[in-house]
Amino acid sequence: MGAYTRFAAGAAAFGLSLAAWAAPVYRITDLGVLPSHEHSRATDLNEGGQVVGDSQRYAGAGGPGERRAFVWSAAAGMIDLGLPDGASTMNATGLNDTGEVVGHYEDPASRLSRAYRWTAQGGLRLADPADGAVSLLYDINAAGQISGASRVVDGRVSHAFLWSEEAGLRDLGTLPGERASFAAA
Repeated sequence: MGAYTRFAAGAAAFGLSLAAWAAPVYRITDLGVLPSHEHSRATDLNEGGQVVGDSQRYAGAGGPGERRAFVWSAAAGMIDLGLPDGASTMNATGLNDTGEVVGHYEDPASRLSRAYRWTAQGGLRLADPADGAVSLLYDINAAGQISGASRVVDGRVSHAFLWSEEAGLRDLGTLPGERASFAAA
């Protein structure tokens, strides 16, 4: 009798099921791509089964390259979140259980990353800082608090921040001895 057979027989004698030790079963779902795009990637998901990510068209014979953020659900499929005027790159990085999406896009004029927030009800809201600094949003929780990073020191060094409607932007600073930080949940 082999070791596995002895283990199985011993487990059964104690009323234990081998199913408890079985590897979990996963199902892979192809989310597809946006029209005329060749590649997509998922970056976050929520408890309701929604997924966010970006879909990309490579530069070449099909025209200029483009990356567009999306939110996907089994019921609605892949929804394009749009692009700010003139932008060709937008990433979705975070999603909460109410379906709010956060991320960043490349500003075509400055070529700097800018933050945005998207909801099904309100659409795309750009959240650029007034000082023209780079801003990146990484995640959003159920309370609507957003974590990210923004260039706050001389426009070159990023600091982690926490943002909410109630409190606004709160610079989280850095660890002792460090110049830069970022926050991602």
